[in-house]
Amino acid sequence: MNILPYAQRVSTLFSKKMKIFSEKAEQKVDKTEIQLYNRRKGGRQNMICYDRLWKTLIDNHMNKTELRDRIGISNATLAKLGKNEPVNLKIIESICQELQCDIEDVVEIKRGAGHGE
Repeated sequence: MNILPYAQRVSTLFSKKMKIFSEKAEQKVDKTEIQLYNRRKGGRQNMICYDRLWKTLIDNHMNKTELRDRIGISNATLAKLGKNEPVNLKIIESICQELQCDIEDVVEIKRGAGHGE
């Protein structure tokens, strides 16, 4: 019985796992560097908040999926809005046109790390 092919397969799998681990570690370092850069830049970060959008939707008797269907955005974009993540300004423009409102009725910039500041 020759175990050389088995050892080679184990070695190959180990190499692949180490490569994946290394890539994940690099991504984590990159993310940390970005956070440190942002802190050095001013210490406080701006946060986009779409709470006003949800209130405007309620005032217009519309739910999120109706808005999505009317302006033709993806579920991923709708999820970004739900998580207060940045979206393309064209999407904000489409929302404002559909709801016949101003940008202030959709988006707010909150200074500081959280909503409470």
